[in-house]
Amino acid sequence: RCVTGGCKTFTALLVASLALISSHVSSQGMRRPLLAAVGVLRQFEFVPYGTSAPGGTPSISCDGKVPGSTFDATHWTGSETPDDIYADTSTEIALNLARARAAGRYEELDDAIAVNNHFDVDGVLSAWACCDP
Repeated sequence: RCVTGGCKTFTALLVASLALISSHVSSQGMRRPLLAAVGVLRQFEFVPYGTSAPGGTPSISCDGKVPGSTFDATHWTGSETPDDIYADTSTEIALNLARARAAGRYEELDDAIAVNNHFDVDGVLSAWACCDP
């Protein structure tokens, strides 16, 4: 249970962490070495609502429908989240994806970036679970 402002503070800290990693990675052009150094599997990129996921690399849409993403990990209506990882929340879907990947499935997502177009608790936690399973 959240105390007044606690959830917002926690969410803000997670968002700041993801944004810091993403901005450093983007500005330095050294995605894999930096991410490996801090123990993060993949990069996160915020995609403003109504815009498309970045092209040229696979992407995982975490808790939302981001046009142009190559893989849905979301409970949103109309998503194409695979049945074997589907759940009631996007965070659980992201954790199911991590388990599936540990079991050798979804290798095509190893170089994918995590994308989201909004910040709420499920969105932030699912992005975090995709970036640092």
